[in-house]
Amino acid sequence: MDQGLRVINIDESIIKWTDHRKRGWVPKLQKNQVTCNTSTLGVNLIAAMCSTGEVWYTVNCGMTNSETFSLFLLKIVEHLDGEDVRWREKSVIMLDNASYH
Repeated sequence: MDQGLRVINIDESIIKWTDHRKRGWVPKLQKNQVTCNTSTLGVNLIAAMCSTGEVWYTVNCGMTNSETFSLFLLKIVEHLDGEDVRWREKSVIMLDNASYH
């Protein structure tokens, strides 16, 4: 790798919480067993990790789509512009093949 070149890897994930309890509280003489899993709220995470050790991320409750991803990318660009207006000359942004990229 060239000296001074940095790689910024951006990816996203969803963190879902599901209730996997096997037993719960029930009235006396009823079977104490949960018969279905309950899907609960989750959060979406978009993170950027840089080869220089920097990490930027956002957490939201909505779905990650082209709008939320573009907003995250815009905020990173604004941050990097504030640090060094020539950051594009020595940086590579790496994305996976998600349809909204």
